Amino acid sequence: MTAGGELLAFAGVIALAQFSPGPNTLLPTRTALKSGVHAGVEMAFGIASGVIVHSTMAVAVRLLIG
Repeated sequence: MTAGGELLAFAGVIALAQFSPGPNTLLPTRTALKSGVHAGVEMAFGIASGVIVHSTMAVAVRLLIG
């Protein structure tokens, strides 16, 4: 598989994982219900920022090793 194909497959798996319910869905929902929509949106942006950093690091390691 080419590097571009591997990257596309990796991005697909990450996208599927993000759409599955779990703590990343429950925490912003709970926060929004308890503290308001603004707090829930802030929580969601914080989680998304962490996912972006983690995914970028995983891709960088894969490119450096591969």
